[in-house]
Amino acid sequence: MKPLEIAIIGGGAAGMMAALGAAERGAKVTILEATARIGNKILLTGNGKCNFANEVMDESCYYCKDENFVPKIFEQFSPKDLCDFFERNGMFYKSKNGYLYPYGEQASIVLDILRYAIKRSGVKVVENAKVLCITKNAENFLVETENGQNFLFDKVILCTGGRSYPKTGSDGSGYKIAKKMGHSVFPTVPALVQLCGNDSFYKMIAGVRSEGVVSLKIDNEFVRKERGEIQFTDYGISGIPVFQLSRLASYGLYEKKEVSVFADVLPDVSKEDLKETVLKRYALYKDGTLEEFMCGLVNKKLSLLAIHMAGKKAQGLVKDATVDDLNKIVMYLKNIEFHINKTKSFDTAQVTAGGVLTDKLDENLQSKCTKGLYFAGEIVDVDGICGGYNLQWAFISGYIAGRSAAQRKGEMN
Repeated sequence: MKPLEIAIIGGGAAGMMAALGAAERGAKVTILEATARIGNKILLTGNGKCNFANEVMDESCYYCKDENFVPKIFEQFSPKDLCDFFERNGMFYKSKNGYLYPYGEQASIVLDILRYAIKRSGVKVVENAKVLCITKNAENFLVETENGQNFLFDKVILCTGGRSYPKTGSDGSGYKIAKKMGHSVFPTVPALVQLCGNDSFYKMIAGVRSEGVVSLKIDNEFVRKERGEIQFTDYGISGIPVFQLSRLASYGLYEKKEVSVFADVLPDVSKEDLKETVLKRYALYKDGTLEEFMCGLVNKKLSLLAIHMAGKKAQGLVKDATVDDLNKIVMYLKNIEFHINKTKSFDTAQVTAGGVLTDKLDENLQSKCTKGLYFAGEIVDVDGICGGYNLQWAFISGYIAGRSAAQRKGEMN
């Protein structure tokens, strides 16, 4: 029997796994990659270390309109199955508090493992082949590329990515194809991204990193808080806890709501304890300056900001300030407000929120609108928090889509 011919549109994490999943089932597979090399985006993950999966899984790890969709996919090919796949293909890996990395902590290792597996499997890779249009007829799919090449395939898997890091080929073009094939796309926004504001004090604390808690407020309602290392910048605020809030902030901004982030850089000290600290420090520094009074609490730049925001000068004398003045200065460190007016762009966003809605995808990621068309990876309306969850989704969804596409009608899984 002639093998099924399957096109993988996009050679990223999802596309490479889709190709391998289909090839394992005996399909003749071709990857059509828009750029000069498959897998470039993988090299940017995990600060070049490639946190490819995570041992911890619960409902808070992924966002999707259908909260049951991701669990149904992972029941078929679990994160443990993914680790076994990499191990079978020669990669050692290790866990750091549940975060899984290649043992050598290089993203290039993961990419090479996938590239070598693709080479062994006989998958054909056509690079610099940006797909413009897919047309379905009674028997097959016609795939047209920007460079004038046309291909016929039995089935197609769209793995074009979202809109994050567009220089790697994820320019959002897959959404246009999906819409033409009958699918709805939920509005896309940057996620796992830095937040920008319009306050005047940012340059005073640019470059400071501090352990703390950030709380997100949208239209006067606190919606989420996260703890970790906060990075203060000349444009706003960054760091992993900020990234975890950024998806909600992005949609808040998209909906024209007021968005603020409050940073507490003394999260382990209660307000009551701080009031006692003020009294003790007043006795110790009553003949000194406010700068001296604040010494040792937090990073000096943050201390100077607190003094400034209270309308005082760093060289002002402690004895000239009231206890209320001193409390105001210190308490500011538990409630530094950033008025957010935008996020950084898709150029720096680690992932795209939104995408092809899952209501028209079956449990194998096949389109309910166009039989023989599948979706995998970031193009789908699924995105995860920091910690390897987005790569994990790309790999697992890609493998399942590839394996399912290679199955002929009537065959068992």
